[in-house]
Amino acid sequence: EYLINDNSDYKWELTNVEKTIAGHKCLKAKTTYSYKSRHGKQENLEVKAWYAPGIPLPLGPRNFSGLPGLILELSIADDVIVYFPTEVLLNSRKMQPVKLPKDVQTIDRKAYNKLVKTEYDLFFEKN
Repeated sequence: EYLINDNSDYKWELTNVEKTIAGHKCLKAKTTYSYKSRHGKQENLEVKAWYAPGIPLPLGPRNFSGLPGLILELSIADDVIVYFPTEVLLNSRKMQPVKLPKDVQTIDRKAYNKLVKTEYDLFFEKN
């Protein structure tokens, strides 16, 4: 069992621009997504997120997270890729804290991905 420390490395720029999504007041935030292209060149894409401070969960699609509210819309590269909800349903029951298992090892996402790849390769070597 592993606890994956998946803290967002994104440096969000928060704005006061507002928009309503699925009945929730949202605020706009921007960041840059950096990656290496298949040719090994460093590429940067602008990312815009609309988050709902009224839903205090620092989560969002495609591993984008770390904002002071749930990301309800995410656009990448001048709206070439857009994620948005068709509906938002919230459970009215009080949320319970997550109980972590005892003796769990904490690793970061990069180490976890490496571990999964190693296990995957070993599995197919044996079969």
